[in-house]
Amino acid sequence: MKIDERNIDRRVLIGLRARVVRHPDPTVEGLEGVITWETSRTITLRTVKNGRPREVKVLKEGALLALELDNGRRVLLEGFRVINRPESRARRS
Repeated sequence: MKIDERNIDRRVLIGLRARVVRHPDPTVEGLEGVITWETSRTITLRTVKNGRPREVKVLKEGALLALELDNGRRVLLEGFRVINRPESRARRS
């Protein structure tokens, strides 16, 4: 099943492009990249800084993420909606 606006909170987010729109930690606000890993409480973003790739862990709690779906649409996702193990969320669908 494809990821869309209606089921985004029940899908694994790995592989989606993301931007941190709002976060309690100001050092991660504005980060953009591809989600390379996801745990129950964090996502890992692969970003580029000064021409060098790096991976940054971002807490889901308190985050507002702008995600780009496979069809090119962008959706906003509150991090608290996906605080759970990704495989557990996928089973709920």
